[in-house]
Amino acid sequence: HAEVLFSSSTRSEILRMSIFSARDEYFYSHLVEVTENCESKKGLIAEINSVQGGVHAYMHNFEPTIVATLASYDQSPADNQWASQTPMGMQTLIQFETEIPLAPLRVDEKVMGNFDTHPLTGKWFPATIKSINPDGTFDLVYLYDEGDLEKNVPRNSIRKWDIASEFTVSEPVLAIRELDGNWYMGKVVEKLPGNEYRVHIYESTGLIETKGLHQMMKRFEKPGELPPPEVSCAMLKEMLEKGVASIDLAGEIKLEIHNGAGDGCVATALWTQGNAVANWDGGHHIDLNMFTFEENKQMHTKFSEVFIGMTSSFSVTSHNEQPRGLGRVVNFKHEMKTTL
Repeated sequence: HAEVLFSSSTRSEILRMSIFSARDEYFYSHLVEVTENCESKKGLIAEINSVQGGVHAYMHNFEPTIVATLASYDQSPADNQWASQTPMGMQTLIQFETEIPLAPLRVDEKVMGNFDTHPLTGKWFPATIKSINPDGTFDLVYLYDEGDLEKNVPRNSIRKWDIASEFTVSEPVLAIRELDGNWYMGKVVEKLPGNEYRVHIYESTGLIETKGLHQMMKRFEKPGELPPPEVSCAMLKEMLEKGVASIDLAGEIKLEIHNGAGDGCVATALWTQGNAVANWDGGHHIDLNMFTFEENKQMHTKFSEVFIGMTSSFSVTSHNEQPRGLGRVVNFKHEMKTTL
């Protein structure tokens, strides 16, 4: 079963055609042939929206020209790289950023509630804020005929009601389906005359429908105001110092702060068994780069938690751990116990 959408460059309507076939060994090639004929003979634009089922073309007495096995491939480059690498330590790179807050909501405000939270095909529906709970969640009354109440809805499952005046191609949106009255996540695929848009709607079959401005909403609302940065250069040095102290290092530790790195600064820590560099951009972003000769994930985790624990608004946005050493190293020592 296939669903094909036919459209025209001169008209805004879309024809949706469902094609069903049984026991056709060449279903896919026939489907392509039909759509190409419609395009060449009728001047239509065909888009195969979805295909369910179907059997690959059967080739009687098929004999492959090559039967590949593991021995068919030259493994010497990979073997040489494996043998040549010498892991010498562990590096952790972490990025922290201040989370941009969402705008505040008030009681009786009209909003959009995400009552079906599937990450792709979730559904939204208009609602009003009935109450704001002490834990920061909200109680919503959905604007059905029955006025259903949903309690303890988190802020990230609520979107302020805001009909936009314009959208761009590829922009994420929420779009209403008149069939059921629900709003679905989707993406603008084409801008049409008269403030209308073709929208790919992320429901179970992946429809493409034409929508007007009153039937769409930007997927993400405008963020609230960022608070002033809570970090200073002196504080960055203290954060790095506490991180180093948390892992009980022996020997001399050299800590320095380097001002003049753009609007922010760089703090460095050096000791016999490793080093750490923290970079603050003067605003809402911090990078932490830590290296130790000892491959100890728990040590690196503790260091980073104590480091960022001095702040209240920063959270991890990127975390990467990797080996460091010689010979195009890509493995940690514990991963190479069979050869070391």
